[in-house]
Formats: sequence, C-alpha cells, structure tokens
Amino acid sequence: MKKSVLSISLISAILLFVGIVFKNFHWPGAGILITLGALVGIVFLLMFLVKGTPLLKSGLEKSNGIIVTVTMAVILVSFTFKVQHWPGAGILFIVSHIILFISVILTFIDAFTEADKTRQSIKVLIAFIYFIFMSTLTYIAVFFDGFQPPLQG
Repeated sequence: MKKSVLSISLISAILLFVGIVFKNFHWPGAGILITLGALVGIVFLLMFLVKGTPLLKSGLEKSNGIIVTVTMAVILVSFTFKVQHWPGAGILFIVSHIILFISVILTFIDAFTEADKTRQSIKVLIAFIYFIFMSTLTYIAVFFDGFQPPLQG
C-alpha cells in the first residue's frame, strides 16, 4: 500500500507540473491536466489520512495530522480555482490561508509538547518549514496576484 500512495502522489505532482507548463504556454489541455492533478492529489491526501493517521501516537499528533491534511486539500482546491479563474477562488484562497495559519500554530504546539528531544527538533523543523510555506504563499497572494508589468512603448 505504501507504493500505491507514493505512486499516486507522484502522478499528482507530474499532472500538476505538466498542467502548469501547459497553462503558462497557453497550450490546450492545461485545465484538464491541472484539474486531474488536483483530484489525484486529493485522493492521495485522503489515502494518506486513512493510512497515516493510525501511525501517529498522541491525540494532538492525530488531530494535527488531520488538520494539516485537510489544509493541504483546501490549498490544492483553492490553487486549482485560482489558476482556472473559477468563481470563489479568492474566498477559498483566504480560507486556506486562515486554516494554514491555524495548522502552523498547532504544529508548533505539537512540537514543543514533545518529550523526546530528537522528535522535538524534527517537529520544530517541520513546523518552521510549514510556516515558511505559509508565508511564501501569503507573499505571492498579496504582492503578485494580478500584478501586471507596465507596458513598454
């Protein structure tokens, strides 16, 4: 089952990447590839949720794992809506950032309540990377969304 989860995540990443390249070059089929990549990504997240949650030990780890998985699914959906210019993309984008902020706080709380120092260091590193991911998404959304360079001439 581990190979199937990994292969589904790889298929999702490839579909999304190829769809973004197609969208960038305005080639036909970009929307289908991006939508399929997002759907396969959501299937991967659901499989990860079902298979990965029982492996977590404490209740805080389990609830944090569920919240992070749901957050990533909402981010994937909001990204798809934003790239496809579908209605509701802005609201989904704001909701995904709020949920992402809450899940980052929960990840830090989970990291600092860990008794084992090695696991605590790894969790803090993951929480910090997660926070950088959130900050980068916010920066891109605020400063580059809809940015049009000035016309030359």
